[in-house]
Amino acid sequence: MSMFANVSRDGAAPAEDRVYTGAKVLDSDYYEGTIKLAFGGISSSGAKNVTLHIDVAGTEFRETLYITTKDGESLYVDKRDNLKKALPGLILIDDLCLLTTSKALGEQRVETKHVKLYNAAKRVEELMPVEMLVDLLGKTARFCLLRETVDQQSKDSEGRYVNNGKTRDQNALDKFLWTDGRTVTEVQKNVPNPVYKETWLSTNKGKTRNRAKGVEGNTGIPGQAGAPRPLFGTPAGAGAAEPPKPSGLFGA
Repeated sequence: MSMFANVSRDGAAPAEDRVYTGAKVLDSDYYEGTIKLAFGGISSSGAKNVTLHIDVAGTEFRETLYITTKDGESLYVDKRDNLKKALPGLILIDDLCLLTTSKALGEQRVETKHVKLYNAAKRVEELMPVEMLVDLLGKTARFCLLRETVDQQSKDSEGRYVNNGKTRDQNALDKFLWTDGRTVTEVQKNVPNPVYKETWLSTNKGKTRNRAKGVEGNTGIPGQAGAPRPLFGTPAGAGAAEPPKPSGLFGA
């Protein structure tokens, strides 16, 4: 059993297609790229994640998507409407799996591979075993990518990561799309045209979203920064068995 077997959107309210306003950092736009790496890991706090390396015309874009909380939960209750929803990172990677292989994340074929990862203790990169989503490798990813300004952080005297008054720009995945530009939701609802993509581009193309809060935005939460460490074994499952999942993008 792979580390993704017990991570599912089952039981969550349907995901909404929301357009948010607001190495080399790319401008906010629609991009296509080749998936070079897609592997699982677990953070120092215990949260499962998937790290993606995508080549975009010679520029390698990397992002780590968190698919569970540190407590192993993949769903949360949205206080705005009291509905149970999947974590944003889980929606993103599950959509990518469906769009490229017609199978959900929990149905993906996983193999142990060795990749170079940063070892924080040794402060060097070294080969480490990871659970690789092998059927995603080499596939074309089509996606909306945001450029955003965020706070830089450093450790304070108590070892907590806090905002240090400086900022940096970074990229963030916002939505994966089908070959014709439609989202998973639009495909499943038989929406004929890529409405989300067109709206997203008119709202976000070429713009930078400012997420920086400055020093006043510090929360002083320990252990929230740093690179994820690889997962060397299959974590314990999260409770009850899950109902069967649709095997394809167009499944009921």
